[in-house]
Amino acid sequence: MARRRYRAARVGIPLPSEPVPQQKDGDREGELQVRLTAQSILTARLRDDRPADQRSTLPAAPTFWEGMGLNLSGATLIDFSMTNGHVTEAIFNKATFSGSAWLAEATFTENAWFNKATFESAWFTGATFHKTAQLGAAVVVDPAANHAWPDGWRLIAPNRMISVVV
Repeated sequence: MARRRYRAARVGIPLPSEPVPQQKDGDREGELQVRLTAQSILTARLRDDRPADQRSTLPAAPTFWEGMGLNLSGATLIDFSMTNGHVTEAIFNKATFSGSAWLAEATFTENAWFNKATFESAWFTGATFHKTAQLGAAVVVDPAANHAWPDGWRLIAPNRMISVVV
């Protein structure tokens, strides 16, 4: 049904008015594949592969969504990789990062919100925040796991909260 709905929408055929039937037991593997595919498409569009010193002179690749904001509040992100990603405002409030959260070398030109986010393993090595980065009540599931926080961030035990030190 989903494929037919997508195809119908692409060719301009009106979508059916009745709701899509719910799956009784769920298709966990199918849902996982959809999540991973959506994440892959999104993060690929957020990567700017131009050398940093040539971004003002070279045109961006057509696949790069320059100036994109991101709101993934409440999302469950699985082995999320936004390495070398460039976004304006990013909102990850109440997001769950299952597995690794790769945000190394990411650039946030506006505010980055991670309030009440949950991390299993976070990598922020070389991330740049041009404005505010908030991690109010963000939690790390396994403080002993490998993590790489930006300068000035630290993990406060025993409650596993992330804190920004000024």
